[in-house]
Amino acid sequence: EIEPLRKLTMSILSERRVLRPYGMAGGGEGKQGLNLLIKGGEKRSINIGGRCTTDVDVGDRIRIETPGGGGYGKLEEGMEDVVTSKKRSAFEFIPHGQGKLAKYANDQNTV
Repeated sequence: EIEPLRKLTMSILSERRVLRPYGMAGGGEGKQGLNLLIKGGEKRSINIGGRCTTDVDVGDRIRIETPGGGGYGKLEEGMEDVVTSKKRSAFEFIPHGQGKLAKYANDQNTV
């Protein structure tokens, strides 16, 4: 996480926030990345997507979760439970609207 010491304008240009990294030779997809703006003093986060420029205040934080790499080769028998367990996020996504952009942003947050 990044927390600025003064108000600033930040930009991020990143990939694999919607489409997951692909696997090879029967391997599964990797985990998609996620960029969050965590508002200071509030228990909410905003998914800012893969390409964004926004103002960040003192006390806000930027969390960048990089995507995982795609797998290589098929799973061994009995390993399915290990791979399918999911980590839950402590923050919830709050959509900004109901149009195409909100759907796109919501799709980014769906893991």
